Amino acid sequence: MIKNIIFDAGGILFTSNPKFIKEGLIKKYNFSPLIFSDYPKEISKKYDKKLSIGGYSYKKALAEISNIKNMAPIYEDYKKLYLKSQKIDKKVINIVKKLSKKYNLFCLTNTVDFPLEINRKSGLFSPFKKVYGSCEIKVKKPSQEAFEFVLKDSHLNPIETLFIDDKLENTLAAKKIKMKIILFKDCNQLIKDLKKFGIETR
Repeated sequence: MIKNIIFDAGGILFTSNPKFIKEGLIKKYNFSPLIFSDYPKEISKKYDKKLSIGGYSYKKALAEISNIKNMAPIYEDYKKLYLKSQKIDKKVINIVKKLSKKYNLFCLTNTVDFPLEINRKSGLFSPFKKVYGSCEIKVKKPSQEAFEFVLKDSHLNPIETLFIDDKLENTLAAKKIKMKIILFKDCNQLIKDLKKFGIETR
Protein backbone atom coordinates (compact mmCIF):
# COMPACT_ATOMS: atom_id res chain seq x y z
CA MET A 1 0.00 0.00 0.00
CA ILE A 2 1.27 3.45 -0.95
CA LYS A 3 1.51 5.86 1.98
CA ASN A 4 4.04 8.35 0.66
CA ILE A 5 4.41 10.10 -2.70
CA ILE A 6 7.52 11.98 -3.80
CA PHE A 7 7.19 14.38 -6.73
CA ASP A 8 9.81 16.00 -8.89
CA ALA A 9 9.13 19.74 -9.45
CA GLY A 10 10.37 21.18 -12.77
CA GLY A 11 8.65 19.58 -15.75
CA ILE A 12 5.77 18.32 -13.61
CA LEU A 13 4.50 21.06 -11.32
CA PHE A 14 5.74 23.82 -13.61
CA THR A 15 8.02 24.83 -16.46
CA SER A 16 10.09 28.01 -16.63
CA ASN A 17 11.61 29.94 -19.52
CA PRO A 18 15.31 30.83 -19.02
CA LYS A 19 15.36 32.61 -22.40
CA PHE A 20 12.62 35.00 -21.25
CA ILE A 21 14.54 35.77 -18.05
CA LYS A 22 17.74 36.32 -20.01
CA GLU A 23 16.09 38.69 -22.50
CA GLY A 24 14.60 40.76 -19.70
CA LEU A 25 17.90 41.15 -17.84
CA ILE A 26 19.89 41.88 -20.99
CA LYS A 27 17.43 44.58 -22.01
CA LYS A 28 17.73 46.35 -18.65
CA TYR A 29 21.24 45.50 -17.45
CA ASN A 30 23.04 44.04 -20.48
CA PHE A 31 23.65 40.97 -18.34
CA SER A 32 22.81 37.30 -18.93
CA PRO A 33 22.16 34.94 -15.98
CA LEU A 34 22.75 31.85 -18.13
CA ILE A 35 26.16 30.80 -16.86
CA PHE A 36 26.44 27.53 -18.76
CA SER A 37 25.46 28.76 -22.22
CA ASP A 38 26.50 32.40 -22.47
CA TYR A 39 29.95 32.41 -20.89
CA PRO A 40 33.35 30.90 -21.79
CA LYS A 41 33.97 27.31 -20.71
CA GLU A 42 36.58 28.33 -18.14
CA ILE A 43 33.89 30.37 -16.35
CA SER A 44 31.09 27.84 -16.60
CA LYS A 45 33.44 25.05 -15.55
CA LYS A 46 34.14 26.88 -12.28
CA TYR A 47 30.49 26.51 -11.29
CA ASP A 48 29.79 23.21 -13.03
CA LYS A 49 28.05 20.75 -10.65
CA LYS A 50 28.76 22.99 -7.64
CA LEU A 51 25.61 25.09 -8.02
CA SER A 52 23.15 22.19 -8.06
CA ILE A 53 24.71 20.43 -5.08
CA GLY A 54 25.08 23.49 -2.89
CA GLY A 55 28.79 24.00 -3.33
CA TYR A 56 28.15 27.53 -4.55
CA SER A 57 25.36 30.09 -4.26
CA TYR A 58 23.72 31.08 -7.55
CA LYS A 59 23.43 34.69 -6.37
CA LYS A 60 27.14 34.74 -5.57
CA ALA A 61 27.96 33.26 -8.97
CA LEU A 62 25.87 35.92 -10.73
CA ALA A 63 27.60 38.66 -8.75
CA GLU A 64 31.03 37.31 -9.70
CA ILE A 65 30.40 37.07 -13.43
CA SER A 66 28.57 40.41 -13.65
CA ASN A 67 31.10 42.59 -11.81
CA ILE A 68 28.13 44.75 -10.80
CA LYS A 69 28.48 46.14 -7.27
CA ASN A 70 24.78 46.47 -6.40
CA MET A 71 23.12 43.20 -7.39
CA ALA A 72 19.92 43.72 -5.37
CA PRO A 73 17.92 45.20 -8.29
CA ILE A 74 19.05 42.37 -10.56
CA TYR A 75 18.03 39.73 -8.04
CA GLU A 76 14.62 41.37 -7.69
CA ASP A 77 14.10 41.58 -11.45
CA TYR A 78 15.29 38.00 -11.87
CA LYS A 79 12.62 36.93 -9.38
CA LYS A 80 9.90 38.89 -11.20
CA LEU A 81 10.94 37.53 -14.61
CA TYR A 82 11.21 33.98 -13.26
CA LEU A 83 7.68 34.06 -11.84
CA LYS A 84 6.33 35.74 -14.98
CA SER A 85 7.89 33.09 -17.21
CA GLN A 86 6.73 30.23 -15.00
CA LYS A 87 3.87 28.12 -16.34
CA ILE A 88 2.28 26.21 -13.49
CA ASP A 89 0.35 23.08 -14.43
CA LYS A 90 -2.85 23.84 -12.53
CA LYS A 91 -4.30 20.39 -13.22
CA VAL A 92 -1.28 18.69 -11.66
CA ILE A 93 -1.30 21.10 -8.72
CA ASN A 94 -4.97 20.28 -8.10
CA ILE A 95 -4.11 16.58 -8.07
CA VAL A 96 -1.26 17.24 -5.64
CA LYS A 97 -3.59 19.15 -3.32
CA LYS A 98 -6.12 16.30 -3.33
CA LEU A 99 -3.43 13.69 -2.72
CA SER A 100 -2.02 15.69 0.20
CA LYS A 101 -5.23 14.99 2.15
CA LYS A 102 -4.66 11.22 2.03
CA TYR A 103 -0.92 10.72 1.54
CA ASN A 104 2.37 12.07 2.85
CA LEU A 105 3.68 14.23 0.00
CA PHE A 106 7.28 15.25 -0.53
CA CYS A 107 9.22 16.95 -3.32
CA LEU A 108 12.72 16.02 -4.50
CA THR A 109 14.12 18.36 -7.11
CA ASN A 110 17.47 19.06 -8.77
CA THR A 111 17.81 22.81 -8.45
CA VAL A 112 20.00 25.73 -7.45
CA ASP A 113 19.29 27.83 -4.39
CA PHE A 114 17.77 31.02 -5.82
CA PRO A 115 14.90 29.46 -7.86
CA LEU A 116 14.22 27.12 -4.94
CA GLU A 117 13.94 30.14 -2.65
CA ILE A 118 11.56 31.86 -5.09
CA ASN A 119 9.32 28.80 -5.39
CA ARG A 120 9.16 28.32 -1.63
CA LYS A 121 8.10 31.93 -1.06
CA SER A 122 5.51 31.78 -3.87
CA GLY A 123 3.62 29.01 -2.08
CA LEU A 124 4.15 26.49 -4.88
CA PHE A 125 5.28 23.83 -2.42
CA SER A 126 2.57 24.38 0.20
CA PRO A 127 0.91 20.93 -0.30
CA PHE A 128 4.17 19.12 0.53
CA LYS A 129 5.32 18.07 3.98
CA LYS A 130 8.90 18.79 3.00
CA VAL A 131 10.85 19.85 -0.09
CA TYR A 132 14.32 18.48 -0.75
CA GLY A 133 16.45 20.55 -3.12
CA SER A 134 19.67 19.02 -4.45
CA CYS A 135 21.47 22.24 -3.53
CA GLU A 136 20.48 21.65 0.10
CA ILE A 137 21.02 17.90 0.46
CA LYS A 138 24.29 18.13 -1.53
CA VAL A 139 23.43 15.34 -3.97
CA LYS A 140 21.49 15.14 -7.25
CA LYS A 141 19.19 12.63 -8.82
CA PRO A 142 19.70 10.05 -10.27
CA SER A 143 22.20 9.26 -7.52
CA GLN A 144 20.62 6.75 -5.16
CA GLU A 145 22.03 8.81 -2.29
CA ALA A 146 19.45 11.50 -3.06
CA PHE A 147 16.56 9.06 -2.63
CA GLU A 148 18.12 7.42 0.40
CA PHE A 149 18.54 10.83 2.03
CA VAL A 150 14.82 11.60 1.66
CA LEU A 151 13.77 8.16 2.88
CA LYS A 152 16.00 8.35 5.94
CA ASP A 153 15.28 11.98 6.79
CA SER A 154 11.49 11.56 6.65
CA HIS A 155 11.48 7.98 7.96
CA LEU A 156 9.84 6.49 4.86
CA ASN A 157 9.61 2.85 3.87
CA PRO A 158 10.62 2.62 0.18
CA ILE A 159 8.08 -0.16 -0.42
CA GLU A 160 5.33 2.21 0.69
CA THR A 161 6.66 5.13 -1.35
CA LEU A 162 5.82 6.21 -4.91
CA PHE A 163 8.22 8.43 -6.86
CA ILE A 164 7.07 10.55 -9.82
CA ASP A 165 9.56 12.16 -12.21
CA ASP A 166 9.67 13.17 -15.87
CA LYS A 167 13.15 11.72 -16.44
CA LEU A 168 13.60 8.00 -17.01
CA GLU A 169 17.02 7.77 -15.35
CA ASN A 170 15.62 9.20 -12.13
CA THR A 171 12.70 6.77 -11.97
CA LEU A 172 14.98 3.80 -12.68
CA ALA A 173 17.30 4.85 -9.85
CA ALA A 174 14.34 5.01 -7.45
CA LYS A 175 13.12 1.61 -8.61
CA LYS A 176 16.46 0.05 -7.70
CA ILE A 177 15.88 0.82 -4.05
CA LYS A 178 12.39 -0.74 -4.04
CA MET A 179 10.35 2.44 -4.58
CA LYS A 180 7.30 2.37 -6.83
CA ILE A 181 7.64 4.69 -9.82
CA ILE A 182 5.71 6.69 -12.40
CA LEU A 183 7.41 8.26 -15.40
CA PHE A 184 5.48 11.50 -15.91
CA LYS A 185 4.36 12.45 -19.42
CA ASP A 186 1.25 14.55 -18.88
CA CYS A 187 -1.61 15.03 -16.45
CA ASN A 188 -3.98 12.53 -18.08
CA GLN A 189 -1.33 9.81 -18.08
CA LEU A 190 -0.52 10.62 -14.45
CA ILE A 191 -4.14 10.05 -13.43
CA LYS A 192 -4.20 6.68 -15.22
CA ASP A 193 -0.90 5.56 -13.69
CA LEU A 194 -1.97 6.59 -10.21
CA LYS A 195 -5.08 4.42 -10.58
CA LYS A 196 -2.83 1.42 -11.24
CA PHE A 197 -1.56 1.86 -7.69
CA GLY A 198 -5.09 2.22 -6.36
CA ILE A 199 -4.73 5.98 -5.97
CA GLU A 200 -7.80 8.03 -6.89
CA THR A 201 -7.53 11.71 -7.79
CA ARG A 202 -11.22 12.67 -7.66
